[in-house]
Amino acid sequence: MKKRAIKWSEAELRPFSNPDEMLRILAELDEHFSKTKPTIVEVEGVEGDSMAIGLGGGDESLLSYIGAAGDPPYLHSVGQYESNDTLVYYYYGAWTEFSKGTLIPKNLALDVIQEFTISGQLSNKIQWEED
Repeated sequence: MKKRAIKWSEAELRPFSNPDEMLRILAELDEHFSKTKPTIVEVEGVEGDSMAIGLGGGDESLLSYIGAAGDPPYLHSVGQYESNDTLVYYYYGAWTEFSKGTLIPKNLALDVIQEFTISGQLSNKIQWEED
């Protein structure tokens, strides 16, 4: 497997070479960001696309997907909440608002992102919605 990276700022990244290593790094970052500030990190996909996951926010997380070209459609996870409330995560140096409706169980988010790093495909284990 080609070495890819997990990024959370222009200067901060951690390379990984397999899905197990990626999950270990995400667990370390989740613990770190739970003590500092909830943060969005991006995981490079097989074909240059990326999936972002919210870490440090407790037992729930969110996912978003951007294709390799960086062009729409942009997708995000659809969770169990039907709410217009927002939550904030630190994303590339700025606090960014996300809908509480994007939250899914963190374990499920990790399973989906692991599947993405293996297959390069979006999982059907969750519902996706266009931004």
